[in-house]
Amino acid sequence: MGQRFSLGDFPLCRSYGCRELARSPEEIKLQLLRQDARLTLALSPYGTVMGLSAWVTAPKLSAPQRGWLEGLAERAAEQGLNLAQLRGCWETVRPGELRRVLGGGGEHYGVACTRKVVGGVQHWGVWIYFDH
Repeated sequence: MGQRFSLGDFPLCRSYGCRELARSPEEIKLQLLRQDARLTLALSPYGTVMGLSAWVTAPKLSAPQRGWLEGLAERAAEQGLNLAQLRGCWETVRPGELRRVLGGGGEHYGVACTRKVVGGVQHWGVWIYFDH
């Protein structure tokens, strides 16, 4: 995060392959090709990535899906993320809720778990932000 977005250079696109779904000056939506997940990248006015939300779709969050989301959050946060707290967050988060598990105390970065229901389908996600 904090870098200008390039499909060929973005680490998750290099690891999993990406297809761009939509683009606006504020965000880019991507489908990962070798991981059943979608990403939304929040962009600064200068085109740098300032936040990322990753979503997986399932009636119940599976262990492999949870592990992938946790790994993503852990790599992005680099330090200070309590994985047990993140795991517990997905156990209790309600649809439409965004629950912070790191940040919010004046830090310039953070991690939150979230869940939404669209057309009766459950989507589980992690939101990672950076405001420098």
